[in-house]
Amino acid sequence: MKLQNDNRKLIVDFLMYFIGTVIPMIVGLISVPIMTRYFTPEEYGINSIIDTTFNYFTCLTFSVLGSICWRFYYKYKNNNNVEYFLNFLYTLFLLYSLIVGALTFIYILFEHNSHIRCLILFKLCLVLLSGWVGVEFIVLRHNGKSVAYSLSSSFITLLSFVFLYILTYILHLRNEALYFSSFLIYLVFFIFFYCKRKYRIINIFKSKDDLKEFLSFAYFNIFTSFLAVVLVSCDRYMIKFYETFDAVGIYDKAYNIGERIIYALATMFFNVYNPIIYKTLSEKNEENIRQIFQNITITYILFLLPITIVFSLFSKSLVKLFLGPSFQIGYIIIPFVAFGYFFDRFTSSLYGVAINFKNVKLNLIGTLIAAILNFFLNYFLIPRTGILGASIATLTSYLFIFLYSLIVTGFFKLDIFVNNNHVLILYIILAVYMVMHFIIALLISEKIIFQILNAVFFAILYYSLIIKYVKHGYLNIQKSNV
Repeated sequence: MKLQNDNRKLIVDFLMYFIGTVIPMIVGLISVPIMTRYFTPEEYGINSIIDTTFNYFTCLTFSVLGSICWRFYYKYKNNNNVEYFLNFLYTLFLLYSLIVGALTFIYILFEHNSHIRCLILFKLCLVLLSGWVGVEFIVLRHNGKSVAYSLSSSFITLLSFVFLYILTYILHLRNEALYFSSFLIYLVFFIFFYCKRKYRIINIFKSKDDLKEFLSFAYFNIFTSFLAVVLVSCDRYMIKFYETFDAVGIYDKAYNIGERIIYALATMFFNVYNPIIYKTLSEKNEENIRQIFQNITITYILFLLPITIVFSLFSKSLVKLFLGPSFQIGYIIIPFVAFGYFFDRFTSSLYGVAINFKNVKLNLIGTLIAAILNFFLNYFLIPRTGILGASIATLTSYLFIFLYSLIVTGFFKLDIFVNNNHVLILYIILAVYMVMHFIIALLISEKIIFQILNAVFFAILYYSLIIKYVKHGYLNIQKSNV
């Protein structure tokens, strides 16, 4: 009975996270063709550089709060001390806000364009509010409140788009609207959580043991997060250095198309399994961890690999559909970005978490090597191949971290794929689909309708077999007694 209830809860959570992921994804895809016909590549390029700079600020501050919340929430929940834990994090949040404010002031001093200065201030306000709301959303997911989390994230995306449309097409604001539209929604959520929790500022220096535990964990996480941001963002700076804001804008929007669907689906997948992953790792049962990681690995790859392949094959058509004419040259980078995020989400949400529990230094070392690799690849490739070189550098770096994480954790076993005839059959189907895609394109017709029919046929065949193979336990991690 307990197993049935656990499976039912897992299915409900999956459906709710699916809804909470699909709605923002659809809204995002709808907004892209509308907004890329309003904003210029230069405007998107300016915002992209500002966003990237703030990513460096937040990885040193607010992202640490999220890591601490994921890592230690269960400890304080089990001790009935969640209120103290959240007040501790809230006090850290206020201290980090002062740091981010100081860094922003320095950033503004180096910027002489008054419009860009205003954009930086708008971004600061948005970052401060979303930094704390993100912590509360992690708490929702820890407590299994998939309905509340999914509705909230969908609500933010929908209203942000509505406000963005009003601010642009009705009030005729320019790229400041990209920040102001989201700021209004996060302000409402921040006020709601503040009134609900009644946060208190506490003297965190009196709790030296807790502070030491948090910061010793966060110390390596800060550097790891910083290096991760270098890995995903130095391409923007280098494109701006070698080319223009326009090139940055084209790269950024095409990158977002390549990232958006894969990232959203992978995030939905791990939204379901993250509480189980963290709980299992905290119990430190090596055999149980290994079994669960293998089951999740199979499920993730079988679920997301075919979507990534199809998404990459249709990249040119997707760009024509979703991006304005000025951005469509960016279609060449989408397959590289899509597969890059296929590996990245898998690594960071599963094996990267395991490394942090095992030894955070190992995670730091892997990310450092990948960041250095990414920097030099961008340095050599962007001057020669432009934005295509940047996307190749991204994929190569994520693939390195993926392989590094598998080796360091030791939880991945290739025989779960090689010695499994059911899985091999599914991969043969994928291979046949790709061959048929190119045969149709080269020998039969270039019309996209034939490619769509081919993809639909193989998708039905593939996922029908997956449903059948569920009976063999490929999608059931509850057998590991979590």
